[in-house]
Amino acid sequence: MKKILFTLGLITSFSSQAALELTNCVIVEPAPTSNVTGIFFDIRFRVTDEVKKLRIPGPESIQGATIKGLSDTAEIHETVIKDGVMTMKQITQYKIKPNTEHQFKRGGHHLMIRDFSQRPVAGEEYELSVWSTYTEDPSCMAKVVKSADLAMLKSKQVGSAE
Repeated sequence: MKKILFTLGLITSFSSQAALELTNCVIVEPAPTSNVTGIFFDIRFRVTDEVKKLRIPGPESIQGATIKGLSDTAEIHETVIKDGVMTMKQITQYKIKPNTEHQFKRGGHHLMIRDFSQRPVAGEEYELSVWSTYTEDPSCMAKVVKSADLAMLKSKQVGSAE
């Protein structure tokens, strides 16, 4: 009986490969007087045979996220530079190109949370679940880091990929 259950588990895990994958998930610890902070990650839309069977009518996209134990809603923002002034603009969705890695990072697209249920502190981890249009919502464990450590963390991730 144990062998049958083990075999069924293996078959299920191989056949249910995620279409959207999140990696390098981080939440920036907010400044002492701030009630907002940013979330950064990489996301990839893998077009598997299962995804092809879905016959998705349009491009996959994400509309926001939930951070379990921290915030029910994270908004998608993009950084816009106009006349030399940098601002952030909320957008309703972000389209994900197939088989391409998209980076949600400072100075580009990112998630913003405000009015958190508890203040995130460096070293803690929270489950980030991104809302997708057609495929299963991907999730990852996002580590809270200090703002000053974010650049160093990114350079380590780039160095480890080589």
